[in-house]
This record gives sequence, structure tokens and C-alpha cells, in this order.
Amino acid sequence: MVRDLPSNHSPFYAPVIDPTLRLGVEALLTAFKAWAPAKLG
Repeated sequence: MVRDLPSNHSPFYAPVIDPTLRLGVEALLTAFKAWAPAKLG
């Protein structure tokens, strides 16, 4: 089972686009909100 999965550096490795992209964007926005000043400008 697990041995059938390609490793990260395999040309056959491709993450599932959703939820991978959605969670990545949410994580970046959360980090930005934590570090950005309340008012920009």
C-alpha cells in the first residue's frame, strides 16, 4: 500500500490540488494577518 505511493522527488508524485492549494493559501493568509499591522498605510 504505502510502498505503492511515489516519493516526493518522483516524477509520478503530484499532490491532490484540493485541499492542498486551499489549505496552503489559508495558512499564508493566517500568517500574514498575524504579522501585518492592523492598518496598512
